[in-house]
Amino acid sequence: MVQLDSRILLLLPVMAAACAGGGGGGGGGGGGGTPVVADSRDVPGLVSAVAGSAAVRLEWDATAVAALGGSFALFAGTDPATVLSGAPIAVDPPGSALIHGPLNNGVRYVFALALVEGPGQYRKLGAILRASPAAPIYVDANASPNGADGLTPQTAFPDPISGVLTAQLAGGGNVWVRGGEYDVGHLPLSSGVDLYGGFGPSFDLAGVNRIQSPTVLHGAPNQIALQLSGGNPGSVVDGLTIDNQGVGLIGFEADDTDAYLRQLEVRNCTGRGIKLFTSVTDRLISAHLVGVRSEENGADGLFVQGPFELEIERSVFANNAQEGAEFDDLLGPDGVHASLEVRGSTFAGNGTEGLDVDLAATPLAGPNGSRFSIEFEQCTFEQNGAAGMLLDIDFELVTGWSADIALRGLQARANGGAGVHLDLDWQSTALVHRLLSTSNGGDGLFVTSESRPGIATVSSSALVGNGGFGLHAAQGQVPLLASHCVLAGNAAGGFASDTVRSQATSCALWLQPTGFTNVAARGSVTQNAPLQGLFARVPSEYLRVIGANGSNPLLANVGGLAVGDRVELADDGVERQISSLGGLGEANLSPAPASVPSPSGLTRFQSGSPVDEDYQLAPGSVASGAGMSMPGGAAVDAGIFGSPSGGVPGSEDLPADALFRISESLSPIAATVATNQVLQFSFQGGSLSGSTVNAGSVRVVGPAGNTLSATLSTPQGRLSLAPPPGGWPTNGLCILEVHGTVGATDGRLLAAPLSLAFQAQ
Repeated sequence: MVQLDSRILLLLPVMAAACAGGGGGGGGGGGGGTPVVADSRDVPGLVSAVAGSAAVRLEWDATAVAALGGSFALFAGTDPATVLSGAPIAVDPPGSALIHGPLNNGVRYVFALALVEGPGQYRKLGAILRASPAAPIYVDANASPNGADGLTPQTAFPDPISGVLTAQLAGGGNVWVRGGEYDVGHLPLSSGVDLYGGFGPSFDLAGVNRIQSPTVLHGAPNQIALQLSGGNPGSVVDGLTIDNQGVGLIGFEADDTDAYLRQLEVRNCTGRGIKLFTSVTDRLISAHLVGVRSEENGADGLFVQGPFELEIERSVFANNAQEGAEFDDLLGPDGVHASLEVRGSTFAGNGTEGLDVDLAATPLAGPNGSRFSIEFEQCTFEQNGAAGMLLDIDFELVTGWSADIALRGLQARANGGAGVHLDLDWQSTALVHRLLSTSNGGDGLFVTSESRPGIATVSSSALVGNGGFGLHAAQGQVPLLASHCVLAGNAAGGFASDTVRSQATSCALWLQPTGFTNVAARGSVTQNAPLQGLFARVPSEYLRVIGANGSNPLLANVGGLAVGDRVELADDGVERQISSLGGLGEANLSPAPASVPSPSGLTRFQSGSPVDEDYQLAPGSVASGAGMSMPGGAAVDAGIFGSPSGGVPGSEDLPADALFRISESLSPIAATVATNQVLQFSFQGGSLSGSTVNAGSVRVVGPAGNTLSATLSTPQGRLSLAPPPGGWPTNGLCILEVHGTVGATDGRLLAAPLSLAFQAQ
């Protein structure tokens, strides 16, 4: 390992150890036990852009595009807003990397990968990466300090600090670091200096490879290994590993500065792995994390505080002692919209929540308000000590602040608490689509709120084998509207709503002690006879794991288990058999698992059946044609695949189109309504087509089962229903049906057909 040259140390200012909240006693293991082996999900996009002199090496992953027979293109430009406007630099190039040039040194370029949708038609896939060509400054652990100037591979600096300081004195630049190990202590990185690792001895741009030539930095005790500051334009860190060896405090920190982290691995910090912090409150700081791993740290894997425009893609936050990622708080500045986009990322084996996001207003909330845009797609939350994901609105009572939340294609498995917990305490729109939430200790999807009315929609999702309810709305005034969902084997029951009436439309329930509690169901079915087929392939019994004896799960009860039964532990996809059953509910499994998540679930499958669920309907299923359908219209199946947007839960289509959906109820439909109340609803994901709104696609059914003559209109793209002459009936529940033939002006149909029950008085 390289020791810092004393001449370089003289150039460094004396810096106090950084204060970083959330300390801990060293990395490792997400709160104890066997570390979870975690990887990111496959989503297409650029993964690296390494800048050299007059050229940039681009690396991408388009495997998912090729698997679907699609075509992709690479683009270059200088403006993220227009980068797809010009001609592509390459279409379907072979391999997974190319060098693009010649380019102008000193210019900041942006690069994108896009799906080819037709002649001259492209859709961006993944993050837009930036890079600034310039002659590199070379760093090589094997170089001699004598005569080193960093201008050639032969005269490389032996340490990164020399390279970084040289680039800083030049007003910015690219620092190339050869694979090797470097004791950097505390390395300050100035905005405009980009740091790249993974180079071989020849420093060949075409051959840069962080796996074959790992560049590893080690921080000093109680120090921040790599600290970025200086404001705009920010810096790129690409292809490095920071291993703090259980003594360094933080791996990477950015203060008030844009940060673009790619292929960065941070591990073994006593505190946080990565910290992004800003005290700025009137504008957004940009941060992009692509292919980042932050693991086995003594506090959070990632900590974010302040107003950010943040993208996280293909990243892993695993086995950290506290949260995998914590946003405390993500702030919305007055008049500026903050955003968080997370794709293809995994949060696993962490001591508390896999992800904890608190949304808040800036301390001095102004008159213009702010709107958060929160999007998660194709992400995994598994085996975390508390909830897999917690999203908490903390701007209660702040006028003008709101949030748009969309969670799509997520998997939440074997977490200690709820799979997903949404705390919707103030104005928001919330959509959960194609969630697969299984074997969690708490509810599959848990929604809490306070006094502000609203709605949250969950569609085409499977909530299965959880220790609590599959779906649970608790407290407050936000009901859950479930459309074409499957709820199976949940220990407490299928779908419960504590304080307001929730809704279930075209849902299918299987093997639970209770089906609906304070939930108005429309076109939904319940089946509790395990030998009567509802789906193509599902377990015949769901059991709860409450502990472990080594590699043997301990069950709350063994139910109908017998030696030789085919089982699956915590929905891990591995077929096992019961070798023996012991006292206190102990089950010996073959093959034995490396570890037993607890609490979790154990499922028993019928003999000869693979241990993977298929929620397509079985022949003759009672759910066939049982969904909510228009009078005189085609029959609709209950369950996931009867939905206009149905598909395998836990995954999304490529590319994921915006979903046309009801987003807000502009009248308090969860409570009682006045007899003369006009009901109004707004939409997202497209503009409502008035031609699709008619007496068949939207209707209100009265307490006696008759269709009421409500007056339909679409003012300003909203759906409006005026009561019939004499007002809404007051002798029972009225049911509003909004069917899947309602559509947007671009032809997209309603992703989640809904029914909404209301009481007039």
